[in-house]
Amino acid sequence: MAAYESVFILRPDLDREGVDKTCERIVDVVTRSGGSVLSVEKVGLRRLAYEIEHFSDGFYVILNYEGEPSATRELERFFKINDEVIRYLIVKREVPFEKPQTRRTKASAEEAAGDGGTGSGGTGDTTEDGRSAPAAGSGDLPSGAEAGPPGE
Repeated sequence: MAAYESVFILRPDLDREGVDKTCERIVDVVTRSGGSVLSVEKVGLRRLAYEIEHFSDGFYVILNYEGEPSATRELERFFKINDEVIRYLIVKREVPFEKPQTRRTKASAEEAAGDGGTGSGGTGDTTEDGRSAPAAGSGDLPSGAEAGPPGE
């Protein structure tokens, strides 16, 4: 099964009960289609960048789930026919979903593994394979090349 993330915007005139009911129906659509819901994050009422269907605010919800493409098609069909959803976006995740607490914990562990400001001369940056990245200006130009603004 593939991992997906969906962000959808509900009408701002829905009360809390209406938002909860719509989210439950969306979770039900995914599970009935053979998918499994990993998280539902109700972000809350936010100002829209531009009016959508005469609304200038919307209630944002982020849904992370795993499923087959048929579950995504069914979810998209539900979004299209439901008047409470004013905008939606579904993307296939390349990186598996992690709970936000796990992300913060992982970032803290990586920060602690750095030089911690001891002045060891490193930048604290690492490459994808975990090695320290070279400091800027440490021989990353070919011999005879001068550093300067591009195009000069």
